[in-house]
Amino acid sequence: MKKYLFALCLLVIFMSCINEKPNKLDDKIPLAPKPYTMILIQELYKDILVKVDDKINKGKLEISKISLVGVFNQKGDSIQIFNYLNNNLLKDGSEQKILFTWGKVSNSQQKLLIFVEDNLTDSINVSFIDKNIVKINDDTYQLNELYYDYLKKKIVDDHSIKDLSILMKDQLGDYSDDFMLLNKNWFPNKENLDFKILSAKVKTHDMNRPDDSFDNWDVSFEYAQNHRLSHIKRAKLNKNKEEINLEKSLKHDDPNYVLYELTTNTDKSDCTDLIYHYKKTQQDSIKRKALQIGLNQETTSLIYQIKRKEYKVDNFISDPSEIKKIILHK
Repeated sequence: MKKYLFALCLLVIFMSCINEKPNKLDDKIPLAPKPYTMILIQELYKDILVKVDDKINKGKLEISKISLVGVFNQKGDSIQIFNYLNNNLLKDGSEQKILFTWGKVSNSQQKLLIFVEDNLTDSINVSFIDKNIVKINDDTYQLNELYYDYLKKKIVDDHSIKDLSILMKDQLGDYSDDFMLLNKNWFPNKENLDFKILSAKVKTHDMNRPDDSFDNWDVSFEYAQNHRLSHIKRAKLNKNKEEINLEKSLKHDDPNYVLYELTTNTDKSDCTDLIYHYKKTQQDSIKRKALQIGLNQETTSLIYQIKRKEYKVDNFISDPSEIKKIILHK
C-alpha cells in the first residue's frame, strides 16, 4: 500500500511539472524578427491659388493624394515600390509596381536595374574613380574623402540602394521619376554634415534640340560654418554669359527645421520651392509656385506627408493583393 501511495505522489509531481507555465526567463526569449519591412507613405498635393493672366481662377484648383508602399529587405539591396498615384490604395489593379535591384557587378562598376511591371525600363551605372570621384552614368560627383570612402563601402560591399539615392536626391542630372521615389521619407536618418559633395558635372537633355542633344552643366556647392549645405548652383556658359537653371539656397536653420529655396528654370516653366526640412522626422513639406510660361498660368501648391506607417512582414511582397490584406487587418 505504501509503495502504491509513493508512486501516486510521484505521478502527481510529474504531471504538475508538465503543466507548469514557462519561467520568467523563458517568457523573455524574443521571437525571431520578421525579415522584411513594408512602409506606407501618403502625400497630399493641394493647390491654394491659381492665376491665369494675373487673374485668380478658382475653377482650376486641384487636390490629390499620392499613396506609395515600399517593401525593403534587411540588407537594403532590393527595394520594391508600389505607386498608386491618385488611385484608391485598396482597389485592385490601381498600382504600378517598380523593382530596384542590382545587376551583375564588379569592384569597378555597379549597375542598379529598375523594372516597371517586370519590364526593365532603366539602369544606373555607378563607378568609383580615383581622387574621390563617383561616376553616375555620364555624370561625375567629386566628394570629400570621408564621404567617398563611406559611399564606396556602402555601395560596393553592402549594395545599399538608399545611400545611392541620397547622393542623387537633388536631381541634378536626368534621373527617372521612378528612381526619385526612393527619396521619399522611407527611413528617417540623421544626416551626416561631414559628408560633402564638392562639385559635379552633369548632362541633361536639351528639350529644344533632337533627342541626342545634351546640355553640359557645372554644379558648385557651398557649406555654412556648421557644415550644412548652404548653396547649390547648376550653370553653364552660353555665348560667354553664365546661364543658371537650378539654384538651391539655405534661408533658415534652427534646432527644429531647415528652410531651403529651390528655383528651376526652363524655356517652358519657372518653379520656386520653399522646402521645410524637419530635423526630428527628416521629412519635407513644400510650398511650390510654378509658372507655365506658354499658358501664363501661375499655380501655388502645398505638398506634404499626411501618413507614414510601418509593417513587419515575412516575405518580399510582389503581389499587391497581399498589401491590401495587410493594411486592412493591421
